[in-house]
Amino acid sequence: MGKRQALNNGWTLRESKYFNQLLVNMSDMANPPSICFISIPAYGYFQPEEANPGGSRQFYLLAHTLADSFDVHFIVGDYGQAKTEYIDGVTLQRTYKPEKRSGPLDQSRKLATLFRTIQRVDADIYIYCGYPHKTAVTSLILDLLRKRQVYQIVADHNLGRDFNAAGLHWQYLFERSLSRVDRIVAQTEVQADRLRSKFDQKAVRIPIGYEPVDDFISYEERNGFVWIGNINQTNKAPHRYLDAAERLQSEEFTLVGPPDDDEEYVSTIRQRAASLSNVEYHGPVPSTEIHEYFRDRYALVNTSPAEGFPNTFLEAWRYGTPVVSLNVDPGRYVAFDRESGGADGDFDQFVSLLGSVATDIDFRSSLGEQAKATFLERYRLSIVSERYESLLREVLAEIR
Repeated sequence: MGKRQALNNGWTLRESKYFNQLLVNMSDMANPPSICFISIPAYGYFQPEEANPGGSRQFYLLAHTLADSFDVHFIVGDYGQAKTEYIDGVTLQRTYKPEKRSGPLDQSRKLATLFRTIQRVDADIYIYCGYPHKTAVTSLILDLLRKRQVYQIVADHNLGRDFNAAGLHWQYLFERSLSRVDRIVAQTEVQADRLRSKFDQKAVRIPIGYEPVDDFISYEERNGFVWIGNINQTNKAPHRYLDAAERLQSEEFTLVGPPDDDEEYVSTIRQRAASLSNVEYHGPVPSTEIHEYFRDRYALVNTSPAEGFPNTFLEAWRYGTPVVSLNVDPGRYVAFDRESGGADGDFDQFVSLLGSVATDIDFRSSLGEQAKATFLERYRLSIVSERYESLLREVLAEIR
């Protein structure tokens, strides 16, 4: 056969590899690889009438888009639903009840239940996110069960203040988990840099994504500002939004979001919002209706001290709605030609930006149009989903 390498079956090495890959592909079509997302509070995204949505909305979106290529499972909390449900191509697997306050015995029961749930699902790859202690425990369970795992960094503070406050034993276990996972996904370059400098670990950069929309309201017809998030003092700081509303009495401000655990803080926010004639507090809004708050406002307002890649930014930008942010610079995600809408922690500058967005249509439209163009180019869900699928197939190839 000359220089061609003959195999026992008479095929060349190249032909043999091609045929073997064809068999693998055919097997995948008949029995697609299984993946499983873990996000305990995410059940509300699938069944919003039965539970408040929480956890990673991005996992919820990815689960549906990846269902065309994988057998997709999703481990969620126990909200009284059936042990297993099949919704829109995704198999939901019930685990423990997500009470936030519980003692050591309850915590042990939760871990045992999560262990059994992961064992029951028996997926090829598990994808999860969370605070250091949650990440460490999940990784340890998956390690014991010899399962492939992908850890998704969601918020910058997961690698910062959450880690610093975790205690030495949890810090050790978290660092161990980072060294044991098959892949780490960072949403931003900031997260990837911090992971590299602080933990000496590499990450694959994959941003979050959303479906584009055709609906558009002209910038001349828009009115008022909106703030959307959990009523949480430490992570979201909605009181700073109310501070701005006090400074801009001629503009309308809407506050949307579910209460968090700190009842005293939530009560203070409610009372203060009620005392301001230009503020409306709408409380929690179903995920199926929240888009109405993004489409017709001057801007989405963000007051969080830190973020990873906020879902709300993309939800606003797909409608061409600008983002004005006190601390988190929208320029981290969009290359604006001049102003980005970020105040870099300067409250007076923050109020000035809000005033400019409200009164200057050209400024408002410039921010919104640049953001929407970047959204369509980089952050469409189809683009992000393709990158996630490639990563998962890399991990699957290592299994084989």
